[in-house]
Amino acid sequence: MGITVHNSTDLDLIIEDYYIQDAARNVGYYGGLEYSVPARGHMTIPTSVFIQNVLKHLKPQEVHLRSGEETLKVWLGEDFVNNSGKEVFFEMKDEGTVGARFVGRSPITLFQRIWGMLPFHGAGATREREMLRE
Repeated sequence: MGITVHNSTDLDLIIEDYYIQDAARNVGYYGGLEYSVPARGHMTIPTSVFIQNVLKHLKPQEVHLRSGEETLKVWLGEDFVNNSGKEVFFEMKDEGTVGARFVGRSPITLFQRIWGMLPFHGAGATREREMLRE
């Protein structure tokens, strides 16, 4: 499972993994993960690869959101991974910063899934509602 990323900004965004070597001096390095999300675009990022890289590097992980050379947001690796299965929406705030909202996907019931497969599921719906109001 992953996180579906929606970029509603006019910036091309990059999501990368970062490993902390010395927190006091703010020293670290970028790992091998880099996901580019184009302006007004979207993509799904597998969160399992972030977990695999933590085990490989054996250092505290951060997830950085960047545009060009500027780091816009920083999450602890586990905070990012804990939102697996959700959608994140990046949008510009009033003060010119990039905001992020994690939204859980609404569960689909078995009935809704079956109903959506039927070819006639929307036929006559408007007329039924009108008749119910009378």
